[in-house]
Amino acid sequence: MERIRVKTLKSHEISVHFFESQQPIDEVVVIVSATGVRQQYYAYFADYLAENGFHVFSFDYTGIGESITKPLEKEQTTAVEWASNDLESVIQCAVERFPHHKIHLIGHSIGGQIIGFAPSAVRISNMLTVASQSGYWGLWKGYSRYAYWTIWNLVVPVSLKIFGYLPSKSIMGMENLPKNMAKQWSGWCKHKNYFVDTIDQDQRYHHLIKSTLFSFSLEGDNFAPQQAVDWLAAQYSNSVVHRIHLHPKDYDINKIGHFDVFRLHSKPTIWPVLLKSLKNT
Repeated sequence: MERIRVKTLKSHEISVHFFESQQPIDEVVVIVSATGVRQQYYAYFADYLAENGFHVFSFDYTGIGESITKPLEKEQTTAVEWASNDLESVIQCAVERFPHHKIHLIGHSIGGQIIGFAPSAVRISNMLTVASQSGYWGLWKGYSRYAYWTIWNLVVPVSLKIFGYLPSKSIMGMENLPKNMAKQWSGWCKHKNYFVDTIDQDQRYHHLIKSTLFSFSLEGDNFAPQQAVDWLAAQYSNSVVHRIHLHPKDYDINKIGHFDVFRLHSKPTIWPVLLKSLKNT
């Protein structure tokens, strides 16, 4: 694995890890992380893809992990900029390094949501989104619905006011988040049409992407219920969409959690399913 510092469109650098395949098939994968998840979490999966012929890039968003360049309360990046600046810069880096290769994107959770904010996403070969969803609280049921309403309407704004950033490690178990990113994201989660209600259409390219989309949801995933995943898949309205719901009983395992898919124990069961989708396009 090679560590790279990529200069973004906004002139600051972010951390990128490159996994070079020793048996390349002229195809590249860019992994687009979940909210507040360091790229190291995807390292075993990236190695697996490299072993199967794909060159792989992962990266830390601005303000996360190895891409922290200033105190978090001074970081001004937004959720949209994680794609329009960070992801866009990584795609351009991949294209510059491999100008004749197919480019695939794998988005996990928010990673699949924000792919459509990167202008160069319209040129990719295909996408896999894993547990990528609308975060609108009304798409949840029971206790979870009210828990998420409380988080977006009370916990997040109060925390931002007190700390100047979102202390997500103690609230949600993820990396702490920059203020403007957390504010924008929580704002989406208050709206039935999520980012469509708050982001101008000229900043959204979801409907312009014409690649194949494999959209995976997970049985029992309380972070991404099926109807929330369905909503997001529908935003890629010009893509050829394959909706796939993974159930643990089909793989003789106890559960497939939101943060289990890319862990090493999923290598014999779930990873071949994702790999097959990549190779079927």
